[in-house]
Amino acid sequence: MDLENIEIRKAKHPKGDDLQKGVAGLTIKDMGININNIPYRVTKEKEIIVSCPGLVYAERKEKGEKPENKLVPTISFEDASIWDSIVEVIKKEITIE
Repeated sequence: MDLENIEIRKAKHPKGDDLQKGVAGLTIKDMGININNIPYRVTKEKEIIVSCPGLVYAERKEKGEKPENKLVPTISFEDASIWDSIVEVIKKEITIE
């Protein structure tokens, strides 16, 4: 798998207890796919966590009940090793300050 154009965009002022937050983007050249807005964060323990990009939808409830938020992934791979490779490449590109 040929991963190119790996871009890391750090949030200027991360909220919460994390040292760093941001999003990544890359191209899977042999598949002709550009993937953007892959969220990542760096914990206080300097652990890098990369998440699948997704959208949050509020699940409809009965009137008066609070809606429950659901994360819906915007991309997935039948072969999990593809995502594992993407995560490893992104982790290598992130510099912890």
